[in-house]
Amino acid sequence: MDTACDRCITCRRVEDELYNKLFQTIADRTRIPWCSGKGAVKVDLDLALPIVLVPGCILVSALHWFLMLLCLPALPLFMLCHYRMWARNKHKNRTRLFLYWGLVSTWLMFIIFIVYVCKQPTVTNTEILVCVVLYILMYVALYHSKKDPGIIKPSGGKTEQLLSSFQLQQSAGHEGQGQINKSHDFESSNQEPGDDLSVQIDDQEEDYKYGNIGNMLMKNFGVDRKTLDNEMQFKMMLMQGEIIPVARVDWLDSRPIRDGSLVTYCEICKIHKPPRSGHCPVCNVCTHARDHHCVWIDSCIGGRNHRPFLAVMLLFVFGGIYGAYVTLQAICAPRTYTFPMEVTLPLQCDLIYSSYDTALCYVSALYTILVAMGMGIVLGNQLLFISQNITAQEHHQALQRGWVRCFFCAKNNRNYRGVFRNWKGFLLGNRKLPQSYDKPIGCCDSHV
Repeated sequence: MDTACDRCITCRRVEDELYNKLFQTIADRTRIPWCSGKGAVKVDLDLALPIVLVPGCILVSALHWFLMLLCLPALPLFMLCHYRMWARNKHKNRTRLFLYWGLVSTWLMFIIFIVYVCKQPTVTNTEILVCVVLYILMYVALYHSKKDPGIIKPSGGKTEQLLSSFQLQQSAGHEGQGQINKSHDFESSNQEPGDDLSVQIDDQEEDYKYGNIGNMLMKNFGVDRKTLDNEMQFKMMLMQGEIIPVARVDWLDSRPIRDGSLVTYCEICKIHKPPRSGHCPVCNVCTHARDHHCVWIDSCIGGRNHRPFLAVMLLFVFGGIYGAYVTLQAICAPRTYTFPMEVTLPLQCDLIYSSYDTALCYVSALYTILVAMGMGIVLGNQLLFISQNITAQEHHQALQRGWVRCFFCAKNNRNYRGVFRNWKGFLLGNRKLPQSYDKPIGCCDSHV
């Protein structure tokens, strides 16, 4: 903590690891006295920070327009900086700070809308009903998006079957070798020291060097040294399609490329990784059709919860903008603008800070618009990816290999079937997941 404070005072950069240690130290030392006899109780900062900061900044911003200019941008700026530090951390610990921040923000905005906005004479019952329905539907979609994203469980795939057969062969070979060693030990016990028939076993000779291919198999595919005793095992792996050199990978794949080959085995989950799957370092699981890990719902986005996740974003953006429009229309005077067509917008807000209630409604509407605009950018990315039938993880791999046009359009995408068919498959849950890109599209496919 002293080092971090010294760097901040002297205007020097605070490393990400030092920032994480500082945050962990503060989280560990933040405690409140309690009369349970077990000492002070540790405060959960993931929950305490949103409960204190969000209402505090909104209430303070409603006091004066100058305080609004200071406090209102500070909320998204704080979250952006905290997310940047969390994302750059090599060991990403699971955090609920972003989830609680979103829940507290939506609850607070809804309470302000019901208590202060609904009593305005210009707000109709239809507008109130629409806002309430959108709010409820958003939480229903959030509940479904928190369910299983499509976690891959070990099912005895061809990699596991191949390795088990290797291990059986290896165990049989070790048993035979053990019998030979016993016979040699018996013979050597009957020989004089220095006899030519004595058998000497050198432990270093058992450490077989497999070269680049063997090291790649052990590192990327979970194959241990005992399973690679002869070249036949390499050939069997190649014939089964478990080793795919990077020169043959001419398609867009979500799985990473390491040591000159496509990684099709997860060392952590001990499973075969089918196409379009990915391992989440935060949840520590592999997921079918993995898109990304969303910190705002504290869950991975995969094949099973991608549709409700998209519904959450749509309802949040449109519900937030509509609620903010109803709020501004109730507290601000209309002003007519002449564009190619005449448009009337509630932007004449000169007397907002004459009353604390109207100022609070105005600040909450601005905060909602600001957050909805940020969510709209993420929503636009999702719409572009779904139109191409790719995931965010596949787009990341396309960026790594230089297979993008205009930053968003991915090349060498074998899953593209046209925008209409891509959306139809996504909305109806008929999104095909090929078992292997070496086979024609549509052959031996599964659905999510």
